[in-house]
Amino acid sequence: EGSVVQLLDIHNIHVMRDSLRKLGDLCVDIDDANWLTNVESTKWLEHIKLIITGSLKICGAVSRGESAVVHCSDGWDRTPQITATAQLLLDPYYRTTEGAR
Repeated sequence: EGSVVQLLDIHNIHVMRDSLRKLGDLCVDIDDANWLTNVESTKWLEHIKLIITGSLKICGAVSRGESAVVHCSDGWDRTPQITATAQLLLDPYYRTTEGAR
């Protein structure tokens, strides 16, 4: 079968941090009539979607008994985002109220 390389186009930590800052700024006034549009413009939900999508790919591979290597160009932002989320998804204990404590 061989190896498969999948590029996820997840932005770097600086872009994600800026997006989170913009989202946080919006949370000061959630009564704004354009709030949902403004949340969309932060791109935060797109970033989270890419992280979850990548994590689900890792979960699928591990569940099938395959090996997975996660690597980003820097190795200090996207790698732990994907791997930590995949670990949480793969361990049923942490998907319980007891495990969340």
